[in-house]
Amino acid sequence: MVKNVIVADDHPSWRGIYADIVKGAFPDVHVDAVETGSDLVKRVLQGDYSLVISDNDMEEKGAGLKALQAIRQSGNNVPLYIVSAGSSDVARNALRYGANGFYDKADFDSDKVVEDITQYLQ
Repeated sequence: MVKNVIVADDHPSWRGIYADIVKGAFPDVHVDAVETGSDLVKRVLQGDYSLVISDNDMEEKGAGLKALQAIRQSGNNVPLYIVSAGSSDVARNALRYGANGFYDKADFDSDKVVEDITQYLQ
């Protein structure tokens, strides 16, 4: 069974980084990409994803947290990781709203990402 991952970020370079990490560690995984939190919610609720990696500030500040809340309120418990440029409040809220983890763009560690997501993609 093919596993599907979706990544969300308004910057193409970051979308590429997330996709490259996933594809590099899990070559059989299919990766979709979106640019906005609203597109992320729509795709996750319509699709069959094994994992989500989302930036927090996309079309608006906090779009990732809003998307996380909408996805969780729908009853969807897909593993979801939030990425943001370093706010302890964002990290705290991400975990409070049901994210599986948080990554700071300032010290983004691809090895840590692979370690965290392996359980969902093997």
